[in-house]
Amino acid sequence: MIENSLGKDVWWGRSYRDSPDIDPRVIVKGRDLNPGTFAQVQVTRAATYDLIGIHTGNRSSRDY
Repeated sequence: MIENSLGKDVWWGRSYRDSPDIDPRVIVKGRDLNPGTFAQVQVTRAATYDLIGIHTGNRSSRDY
C-alpha cells in the first residue's frame, strides 16, 4: 500500500504483511500513485532495512 510521497515520482509504502511504524518501508518509483492505494511493485534491490522497486501496475484491495 502506498503511504506517502518522497518526491517527484518516488513513494514509500509497505507490503500487505508489514505493520505501519514498525516494519521497514518499500520505496517505489512510479507515476500516478496515491496514498492509500495498492500498487504492484517489482522489487529491484534491497537496502539495509528497506526494499526498493518500480511500480508495475495498480491492484484493488480485493486482489489481496
